[in-house]
Amino acid sequence: MGVWEDSAIVAQKVGAAGEPVRPMQAAAVAGTAQHEADPGRGHSVCWAGALLIAACVAIINLLLWRAFNPPLVAPDVPSRVAGLAYNGFQRWESPLTQHFPSDAALADDLQRLAGLTTRLRTYSASELPALPALAADAGLRLSAGVWLDRRRSNNEREIAAIIDAGPRHPGIERVIAGNETQLRGGLEPGELYGYLDRLRAALAVPVSTAEPWHVWLRQPALAEHVDFITVHLLPYWEGVPVEMAVDYALQRFTEVRLRFPDKPVVIGEIGWPSNGDRLAAAQATPDAQARFVRTFLERAGPLGLDYYLMEAVDQPWKRATEGAAGAHWGLLDAARQAKFAFTGPLQSDPYWPG
Repeated sequence: MGVWEDSAIVAQKVGAAGEPVRPMQAAAVAGTAQHEADPGRGHSVCWAGALLIAACVAIINLLLWRAFNPPLVAPDVPSRVAGLAYNGFQRWESPLTQHFPSDAALADDLQRLAGLTTRLRTYSASELPALPALAADAGLRLSAGVWLDRRRSNNEREIAAIIDAGPRHPGIERVIAGNETQLRGGLEPGELYGYLDRLRAALAVPVSTAEPWHVWLRQPALAEHVDFITVHLLPYWEGVPVEMAVDYALQRFTEVRLRFPDKPVVIGEIGWPSNGDRLAAAQATPDAQARFVRTFLERAGPLGLDYYLMEAVDQPWKRATEGAAGAHWGLLDAARQAKFAFTGPLQSDPYWPG
């Protein structure tokens, strides 16, 4: 038993007998009482230990995550691109429900996109009639789209709209009539040929239609009815892993160009989704999208390619027609915020700090 414990016992006994307590004994008694009355000191020590353990666990988790998810390498490229495919629908809007963006929203989009490119490819001539004038105000040139499908009356409306708009808007530098109508079976070949021939006769600008690479190779007669080839190169839909996807796309581009040496070949869509289902070896993730786009842009410049990245802005309405991935091809998300940088390392999980 220690000296302080002996003194406390003596003080307790003497105090109980009513006799005076010496100073040293009183101090011992007071010290013992103070320790018994201050449980917070023990709790503080426990909390400090718990916080230290939690911090160590967090650091270990971060180190493990960084070890298994290192920053990905992608080429640094300029943030201005040759062209962008553009649908102007806001998050809750859709052509399927006839809910269209306002002119003010379109103007805001176009001013924003003018910081990324000088050229847009659109898809409909009648749905957004103010678009050519708004694009000109933003300094943007258009490859104006004409939507063609099984609705014959709507096709006539689209054709009338572009024939009216073309001469009035010099910013329309070419027309793309029909988007994958042969791939989807929306029109018989002869019907499409008829529409293309009418537009080529009526317009002073070059006219084309857009199809994936394999449709052009399988249906070469289509080239006789266009002024230039508009090819879609979307290796995600073919299940190609992103590591091989740019080489694959450029190989297919070369095949089309060699097949039609007398026609200019324009890449009407090329890109990668940032979210959606996995297709074979193709994963739709934010880092895969950034890697594909930046790798393609590095290759496109020296090759002098004429292209439109797929696409300017995420379009949530496309989930209904193309599945989950269809909504996530934009360089900008539906809130019009950039989804990745054109320089620096890529993070495989964008929600973790790099």
